[in-house]
Amino acid sequence: MEDNLLYTPHFNRFDICEAYYCYAVQYHNGQWSEEYAMLGRLINLKFKPSPILEIELEDSLSENGMKIYCNILRKRENIYLTVFYDGYKFCLMED
Repeated sequence: MEDNLLYTPHFNRFDICEAYYCYAVQYHNGQWSEEYAMLGRLINLKFKPSPILEIELEDSLSENGMKIYCNILRKRENIYLTVFYDGYKFCLMED
C-alpha cells in the first residue's frame, strides 16, 4: 500500500466547508436529515459556496478539498473514490 501521508489533507477552513457542503447537497435525505442540518450549520458559519462550484467535483474542488470530500465519504457512507490529480492517485479503494 502506498504512503498514506500522500492522501492526508491539510487544514483549510474553506476547503473543509466546501467539501461538507458538497457532501450535504449530494447526500441529504430531506429536510430532517443530518446532512440537511449540515447545510444549516454552514449557513450559520456564513459559508457561501463559490458560484462556480458544480456537481462535477473533480472540476470544482481544490485538490485538498477533494481529499477532504473523499475522507467524508469514507467515514459517513463507506464509499471509496479514486480521483486523479496531476497524474497521481490520492484517494485509494481499500482491498
